Amino acid sequence: LGVLLLVLSRPQLEMMGCPADVVGGAQLYLNIYAVGLPASLVYNYGAAILRAVGDTKRPLYYLTVSGLCNVVLNVALVAGLRLGVVSETISAALVLASLITSHGDVRFEPKKTRIERRSLSMILRIGIPAGVQGAVFSLSNTVVQATINGFGSAAIAGSAATLNFEYYTYFFVNAFGQTAVTFTGQNFAAKNADRCRA
Repeated sequence: LGVLLLVLSRPQLEMMGCPADVVGGAQLYLNIYAVGLPASLVYNYGAAILRAVGDTKRPLYYLTVSGLCNVVLNVALVAGLRLGVVSETISAALVLASLITSHGDVRFEPKKTRIERRSLSMILRIGIPAGVQGAVFSLSNTVVQATINGFGSAAIAGSAATLNFEYYTYFFVNAFGQTAVTFTGQNFAAKNADRCRA
């Protein structure tokens, strides 16, 4: 997906009617985002494993360190060059180190890593509908953004600023969602369907 985004970032922006005075910066941002996707995947997957066993504190600590690094790097380096890749990589490295040094069922041993077809099938059965749901939301946001782009760079800047405020409300909703996913996942694995429904 990261490679696909790198290749298609410029055509996507042009298709969305991105104004010429911001298209270069927007493409740079998308490219940085694309390069950071693997680190984001590692962090989210590792944090989900830790949360699944009831450890919600370490993922929070690692994300806090990552966020602080992102702020410091943004201030220290050229204004506007967002180093999300670096901060994402830090959180991914921390969660990966945590899993490698853990004991018990969630210990990650790179040498023993392999794909189990049955587990992959179960993950895809649940993950594909969830992914499509997320894609529909993102697609609608893309349509809205394309409309905003038609009003010029000032409107785009205003939209980006309001989006930061929207994230605050999203984080609260997302916290409940992650908790529900962890609880339901634990009970699903224990074949306790009644607690899942409750």
